[in-house]
Amino acid sequence: MIFQYLTEGFLLGLATGHICLATCGPIYAPFLLESRRNWKTSLVALVKISLGRFLTYALFGVAAGFLGRQIAELNRSYFTAIAYCVFSVMLFLSAFRANRREKGCTLPAWGRFADSPFLLGVATGINYCPSFLIALTRAIDLSGPLSGGLLFSAFFLGTSIFLVPLFVFGVLGNKKVLRLAGQVSAVLVGTWFITQAVVFFVKAAAPQPRHDGTASDIVTLLDSTRAAVLTTDTAAFVLLTNMLRKNRPGPVVFACDTAALRGSDNVFADRNWPARTGISFESLKRPGRFVFVLPAHEGSIDESYSGRLIGFLEKYSFRKSAKDAVLFSPQHIDSPAPAKPGGGNLPR
Repeated sequence: MIFQYLTEGFLLGLATGHICLATCGPIYAPFLLESRRNWKTSLVALVKISLGRFLTYALFGVAAGFLGRQIAELNRSYFTAIAYCVFSVMLFLSAFRANRREKGCTLPAWGRFADSPFLLGVATGINYCPSFLIALTRAIDLSGPLSGGLLFSAFFLGTSIFLVPLFVFGVLGNKKVLRLAGQVSAVLVGTWFITQAVVFFVKAAAPQPRHDGTASDIVTLLDSTRAAVLTTDTAAFVLLTNMLRKNRPGPVVFACDTAALRGSDNVFADRNWPARTGISFESLKRPGRFVFVLPAHEGSIDESYSGRLIGFLEKYSFRKSAKDAVLFSPQHIDSPAPAKPGGGNLPR
């Protein structure tokens, strides 16, 4: 079994490593580029970054295997937003310190942590990118701290292969003009990520409309109500779930069975649910619950599908009441389809 967990994690890392490169490459490259390094010290810096990632991955793998479905209940967007803040501050400080070092100025000791490749690796390891979420979902399914830790350790090795070429940026930092480019890039990248974090926290803190439940309310499904993605194939819905978490202040969780649902949840149900479980959509209806049956899909949900769903939910509002259940089943999400009795699709 140990070999199975290691093999599965490593192959998962190989299959999704390009996503890690696209997500973390813009963070690591400026950090490596902004200071003078030779081939050896550049490779050592990348190894330290990787050790930081490994520590975070291993801890999350053990926690996911130990806590199981409980960790799936967490609003992971908060982890991502906090990680954005931490490594953005590190990029700002490291760029500032590199610039001061160029001028021969004395550097304050308190900011020394920003020069640590290891701490940068730890901070970026907390980021819930799509590949990380796929591994986390699988670790939850395995339900054991050893199996989760092994899977994430092998997943780390598989993704690290894609990051090895980044050590070249450390060598390029020997050119003054490229070091300056690295410092500017670090500030720009940090600004972008910290802006995303601020936008998330502002949305999360924004007051939501209050409903008394005595009459039908016009609501948006991108509100602070808890939402559940109901499916037996969690791996296929990782990207969609992640996009929902980024675009709504309320928590979003996976639900693999009806016992995980709450009465007032907004439920995004896989259209294949009845065929796979023998449980009809009608049986999911509860007073105060809104069931949104997702349009048909093939295989994993891609970025185009998820983006169109978010656009649809941003454009339309729905009628929801504490006394009535709502089942809404559009055939596609480019434009609204007629709702079944008890629901509605109202342009804002």
